[in-house]
Amino acid sequence: MTEKKKRSFFVLGLLIYLTLLALLLGGVLCVFRDFLAEYEATRSARALEAYEALLREKTPESAREGLAGLDTALESEEEALSWLSPKLRQAELREDAAQGSEGRKVYRVLMDGSPCGSVSFRQAEPGRFGFAPWALDEERFDFSPWFYTLSLTAPAEYQVRLGDNPLGQQHVTQSGLRFAALAECYELFEDMPTMTRYETGNLLGEQELRVYDRAGQPVPPALLEEERYLDNCSSADKERLAAFAELFLPRYIYYTATLWGFSDLSGLIGQDSALHDRLLSVSGEGSWHILECKTLSSEIGRRVDLGEGRYMMELAYETESKTYFGPVYGDYRLRLIVAEHDGKLLAENLYNY
Repeated sequence: MTEKKKRSFFVLGLLIYLTLLALLLGGVLCVFRDFLAEYEATRSARALEAYEALLREKTPESAREGLAGLDTALESEEEALSWLSPKLRQAELREDAAQGSEGRKVYRVLMDGSPCGSVSFRQAEPGRFGFAPWALDEERFDFSPWFYTLSLTAPAEYQVRLGDNPLGQQHVTQSGLRFAALAECYELFEDMPTMTRYETGNLLGEQELRVYDRAGQPVPPALLEEERYLDNCSSADKERLAAFAELFLPRYIYYTATLWGFSDLSGLIGQDSALHDRLLSVSGEGSWHILECKTLSSEIGRRVDLGEGRYMMELAYETESKTYFGPVYGDYRLRLIVAEHDGKLLAENLYNY
């Protein structure tokens, strides 16, 4: 055999030897790696660290069970979880030794420092290499301590929403509530405006109820109260009511002071109204002791669209009457009800307040 062939056989043998040695070492390393992994699994702290790392990455699917009682008609589970997820990623796990036992460890999950559930790990039967590994046993979540409800009272014909979701009949706690400022009107007229009180079910996160008027326009939060809801007339209606008040008030003041001049006032009053009959009953009697009456000041307050072509406006005025006994001053506040009659506004009723 030549020197060249001997060298070739040597190289080939060396390669085979190195290959077998590498395979052997690789097998040994794999077994050693598995040995270490199985050994690490016997440490409960390692299982806890692995769970904490997973919790930082994603929200456990079992967290949905902690949303039991959520008002899903207004807030979906996905919306609630999107609020919870950042907080759960910062959650702390603290061992609850009283709940644990041999072969089982329990940890409370603290979100914002308060318990929102628990997670337990159990040690399994000895397996490979005789090691007994720790593994996740059970997850339980309860987010009810973070639940809250919202309530709001709005005119019955308005709509209340949470985000894009309207509150429905299941959220109505009271209906037919009367406006305090219109108390006298309910005894005089039917189909008066009322208010409805709504209350949500359980919610999570930073939520806000919004109110939308009859035209579907949002009502500013600053106006979400009973008295402000009543200031609901359009600019055109307010101007028209102001023009009517400018005609009505001086004639009404003169008539009520002197009981003369009903013919000048009657053209501004509905002929079939209770106000017409009431004022007509004292017409012509005269107030002998009043020599003169004049208006010192007048002011138009709130103007309310009552629906069905009917309006209410608040009027305040001061008068001075000259009598045989000297001047007499008066300070009055009226709520005047006017209604549409063939395109013309006429007074139907009024009362002091």
